[in-house]
Amino acid sequence: MSAPQAPKEKKKDEKVAATTPKKEQKDEAYLLNRPGEPEFKMIMSPLKVVFQCTAEKKPVWTDIRVTNPTKDKQSYKVKCTSADIFRVQPPLGFIKAGETGTIRMWFQNKEIPEGHRHYFAIYHVKCSEGKTVKEIWTKTAKPDGKRLYKLQLCHFIST
Repeated sequence: MSAPQAPKEKKKDEKVAATTPKKEQKDEAYLLNRPGEPEFKMIMSPLKVVFQCTAEKKPVWTDIRVTNPTKDKQSYKVKCTSADIFRVQPPLGFIKAGETGTIRMWFQNKEIPEGHRHYFAIYHVKCSEGKTVKEIWTKTAKPDGKRLYKLQLCHFIST
């Protein structure tokens, strides 16, 4: 006769567990918010923004999936430190409750930026039907969440 088994623990939602960064991943992947800045409530995948560059100096991109786990429709806005070096498509948009959208981030790959001072800032705000993103994201708009993603450039030089 075998010994009684301990009750099994409930599994975490695999989707959330796979996209929730551990403490050490947070430190690498993005910059922490300043005191008083709103916590980011969306789920990002992958956790890091990495551009894999080649010696040809052609523009490269990476896709980031943004999931809205809230009960409300959210509008997002993405900014970057330099429009000459980076691009975002689309920089503004909506994600309905429980849905996922894709944001493409481009690195122009003309010149390697200095140090680790560049990042993408992603903001989101709860929104109602009937407004455009431009009406939502005025100069006085206050986001419900913010995250600053550090950039990593991987260079593979062909021989």
